[in-house]
Amino acid sequence: MGGCVAQQEGANLLKRLPHLDLVFGTHNIHKLPQMVEQVQVSRSRPVETAFYREPSYMEDPQSRTEVQGAKAFVTIMQGCNKVCSFCIVPYVRGREVSRPSARIVAEIESLVRQGVQEVMLLGQNVNSYGKTSPGEISFAELLGRVNQIDGLQRIRFTTSHPQDLSPELIEAFATLDKLCEHLHLPVQSGADSVLSRMRRGYTRDEYLGRIDRLRKRCANVALSTDIIVGFPGETDAEFANTLEMLRQLEYDEIFSFMYSPRPQTVSAKIYDDDSR
Repeated sequence: MGGCVAQQEGANLLKRLPHLDLVFGTHNIHKLPQMVEQVQVSRSRPVETAFYREPSYMEDPQSRTEVQGAKAFVTIMQGCNKVCSFCIVPYVRGREVSRPSARIVAEIESLVRQGVQEVMLLGQNVNSYGKTSPGEISFAELLGRVNQIDGLQRIRFTTSHPQDLSPELIEAFATLDKLCEHLHLPVQSGADSVLSRMRRGYTRDEYLGRIDRLRKRCANVALSTDIIVGFPGETDAEFANTLEMLRQLEYDEIFSFMYSPRPQTVSAKIYDDDSR
C-alpha cells in the first residue's frame, strides 16, 4: 500500500491487514523496487515513510526509467503550504518543495528524445511553483521555458489552487501555443461561509473574477473543478449557492465528493448535528 493513507498510518497497516506485504509513503515511491525485492528474498514486511527534502526521483532527470508512448508525467514540486481545514496533504506530503527548473527542462528534453510529445506537469499546487525557492522562476515562466522545447507538442498541468491563479498564468493560456486549453481549478463550494470554514483563502466573487479574466484571454478554455458536498455545518442555502455557481460557470467536468473526515484535520473536529 502506498500514498497518503500509507504515509499517515505506517506500520499500523501491517497490524490491521495481515495479508499486506509492504507500506510506502508519499516520499518513498523510488524505493518500491528494493522493497519488493526485500519481500521476495527475506519475506519481511518493509515500511518506508521517511520524508526527504528532495527525493532522488526529483533530483536527477536521468534517474527515471525509460518511457514508452507519447505522454509522460513530470513532477515539478511536492507538498503544500495551504491550510485547508479538510485536507491531510500538508501532513502526509510536507511543505512545498519545488524542483529546480533546469532539472525539469532537462528531464522533459530527455523524454522528448524518447518520443514523448505531451507532458503533464504535476504538483499538489503547481500554481505556487518556485515561491519558496529563492531565485527560482515562477510557474508561468516555467511553462514558457517548457513551451520552447523542440519536439514537444502539448503541455498540461494539475493541480491548481484558485488563490495562486496569477495574471501571468492566465496570460500563458493566451500566448503559449503548446499549452492545452484546459484548467482544473477546484472551487470546493460556492458559498463564502463554507469557503471560510474550509480555509480556502478566497471568496466566491474572487474565484468568479479569476475565471472571468481567464475566459476573456482564452475563450475556449475547458474548465473542471472539485466539489465537496456535506461539509460540516453546510445548510441547504449554502448548498444552493454551490448549485447556482455550477449553473453559472457551466464547467466541462466536475469531480464531486461527499465529505469524509480526515484524522488530524481541523474540519474533523467541527461538530455537525447531521453527522451524529
